Amino acid sequence: MAISFNNIPSDVRVPLFYAEMDNSAANSASASMRRLIVAQVNDDVSGPELGSLVLVPSVALAKNIGG
Repeated sequence: MAISFNNIPSDVRVPLFYAEMDNSAANSASASMRRLIVAQVNDDVSGPELGSLVLVPSVALAKNIGG
């Protein structure tokens, strides 16, 4: 029984183990996970963000706080 590969040619006559990985049926869902990022803040940050944990819902706010 012949096995067809997508990237390995069928006329290869060298005795070796050939394998291909096909991730077309793999899980492509993205998980929305929270992350804890501990970093320094900009020198011009003032207010409630300084010295406390802050939920950052956007990239713009993260750039404003952390640079």
